[in-house]
Amino acid sequence: MIMPTHIVAVGGIVEDHQGNILLVKTKDGGWVFPGGQVEVGENLTDALFREIEEESGIEVKVSHLIGIYSNTGIHKWYDGVTDVPTKVMLDFVCQPLGGELSVSDETTDSR
Repeated sequence: MIMPTHIVAVGGIVEDHQGNILLVKTKDGGWVFPGGQVEVGENLTDALFREIEEESGIEVKVSHLIGIYSNTGIHKWYDGVTDVPTKVMLDFVCQPLGGELSVSDETTDSR
């Protein structure tokens, strides 16, 4: 796998009207807010919509940006060989609009 020099990632804190927060299980068994890497040519909100729907089946509306984080540490990808590049992560508060809660075909990569 060829990794980019820098990764831009987005995450969504999705809360419903009853105060339930949407979490997805990672490959290593942890739990995170849904989200992932922004693809080439994709804007941030489109990436966020896509990632949340792919990982959970839920369609969302973005409310506001809640935080910008960076990971400048060097660590290995799941293959144990490939270096993971620097990441900039942007997290947004979202509200569910519809869709049907489901599990992804694959568990999510942790951002």
